[in-house]
Amino acid sequence: MLQNLKNKKALIVEDEEVIQELLREIFETFGLESYSAFKVDEAKSLLINKKFDIVITDYLLPDGKGTELVTFVKNMNPHIKIVGISGNDSSEKFHSIGVDYFLKKPFDISTFIKIVTQLLS
Repeated sequence: MLQNLKNKKALIVEDEEVIQELLREIFETFGLESYSAFKVDEAKSLLINKKFDIVITDYLLPDGKGTELVTFVKNMNPHIKIVGISGNDSSEKFHSIGVDYFLKKPFDISTFIKIVTQLLS
C-alpha cells in the first residue's frame, strides 16, 4: 500500500521507544524516509530544519502535549498531514485543532498503513 510513497518524509513524535521503532520500521519498509523525536522541542527543531509530508504525534510527551505540536505544524505549513495517537481518548482535543486523523492506542497496524496511504496519496 505504501509503495507509492517513496520520496515522502515522516516525523514520528512518540516517547514510547517501542512504538516509535515500530512506526519507523513500517515507514522504512515502504521506502518512506522517517525521523523521530521523543519530545515536543526535538520535533520543533526537526520541523524547522527539514520538510515533512506527515507528522505522527502522541498526545502526552515529556515536555508538553501533542496538541501544542499540531498548532506549531499548522502555523508553519497547513498542508502537512497530521495523525494524532494516544492511549487515552484525546480524539476531541486533537480534532478541535486540525489533525487529519486520530488513532487510539493500541491500534491495528493495517489500519495505520491505510490511513497514512490515504493521507499521502
